[in-house]
Amino acid sequence: LTQNPSLNQSECLVIGIFSDLNVLDFTTHLDKEHQEIIARLSQKATEAGDLLWHHDLQHANLLIIQCGKHAEFNSAGFQKRITEIT
Repeated sequence: LTQNPSLNQSECLVIGIFSDLNVLDFTTHLDKEHQEIIARLSQKATEAGDLLWHHDLQHANLLIIQCGKHAEFNSAGFQKRITEIT
């Protein structure tokens, strides 16, 4: 887990988003193109558990997971989301 996601450091960047937080606050250090892609995709992930996959971002992949409300999310919720994609 990281506070500074980067598509340059991994083949697949997994971003968990919360329905009640602005995803762009978390991606400010990414370039504008990636911020726009993440913002657009995150608008499509509206329900907890929604998954969105985007591939070939400068030869990297992006997986967005809608995690629900921030205050209701915990380690069990995180494990559930990870289990759903494996």
